[in-house]
Amino acid sequence: MSNSVYLEPIARAVTAVVAQAKLAHTLQSATTALAGQTPLLLLAQKVLPPQPNVQHAVNELIRRQKSLEVWAKEVQNNSNHDINLPALINVWVTVEALCEDLCVAIISNDASALINLKQINTKIDEGMSITDESARSVYEQSLLKIKKHGLVHGYLTIFTALGFSPILSDACVDRLNELNYLRNCSLHRAGIVEPRKDKEAPSFPVAVGERILVTDELFTRLYDSVSEFLQALIPSLTKSGHLK
Repeated sequence: MSNSVYLEPIARAVTAVVAQAKLAHTLQSATTALAGQTPLLLLAQKVLPPQPNVQHAVNELIRRQKSLEVWAKEVQNNSNHDINLPALINVWVTVEALCEDLCVAIISNDASALINLKQINTKIDEGMSITDESARSVYEQSLLKIKKHGLVHGYLTIFTALGFSPILSDACVDRLNELNYLRNCSLHRAGIVEPRKDKEAPSFPVAVGERILVTDELFTRLYDSVSEFLQALIPSLTKSGHLK
């Protein structure tokens, strides 16, 4: 069996996570430029050649700048929340997909996987044939039984049952829980922090009743936890023997 079965999901996730950081920083740079571009455009109007096509282009930029500058300053005044939030949601969705794809790959290719999942009370049909669909069903059933203790706990429990245990700091685990809570609260509660936060992500730095504001500092805090998680996967898979 080729190592690519396990490496490809990780590579896809790394590419997607890095792309979100690049996009967020690009948009932040763009808003910075737009927020202060008017003086440069007015100067360009004066010093560039007076040819009609050149002046028309500059005048069109000036016309558009009036609204773009207002919008860019609104984004900046809101601590880049409108850029940072969707980026982090996409990052967490990538992590969820990676965890599923990686576990499904192991279930599909490791003969001992089904036996090992019985350790966490997953009901296994001894006569089932392993297809991508059936492997995903086993994964979903396993996760459903244990995620009541927290989704990140569920992922790590399944990983351990499947023979690999990424070494993560306590802070990383806490912040992965924060990222999961951020995603759920933003999509289902309009970003207003609810009391369940104290159980699901007690270290999340926003008080109950307040609206989440994803500042650059919070973005970095949560993004870095995903980086640590991704970096821990390959060493743990190698140590487990899944990667040869």
